Parts: sequence; structure tokens; C-alpha cells
Amino acid sequence: MVQVASYREESRAEKLRSRLLDEGYKAYTRAVTTSKGRFVRVFVGPKVSRADAQAAKQELDQLLKAQTLVLKFKA
Repeated sequence: MVQVASYREESRAEKLRSRLLDEGYKAYTRAVTTSKGRFVRVFVGPKVSRADAQAAKQELDQLLKAQTLVLKFKA
């Protein structure tokens, strides 16, 4: 899967998720609590292979002008 962003404000994460869905990506959010507080992360995927995830990462980096992360999917 590709982690696209991590936000403190859930509304910002939902706005990005909606944008990605509109662009045709399978996007979703997950809330996590870390030592730095609660965050809502935005993901695209999961992808069948790491190569597919890397290709999606490159597309997303260009689309969003950001640095995304490829991570192993955790159900």
C-alpha cells in the first residue's frame, strides 16, 4: 500500500481521500495514536505487488507534489 499523508485534523485527511477517490484511486483512512498524538493517515491500495505499489507511488508523488511511502499492507 502507499501512505499518502498523515494529518492531525481528520477533515484534511477526508478531503484528500475524497480527491483521490475522484481521481480513481482506491483510497482510505486509518486513525492511529502515536507518542506524538492522534493522526489520521491516508492510504492508497492495497496493491498486489510491491512493483504495483511503487508505480502508484510515482504517480501519486507527481499528482500531489509530495513524497509518499510504500508500506506493507496490514489488515
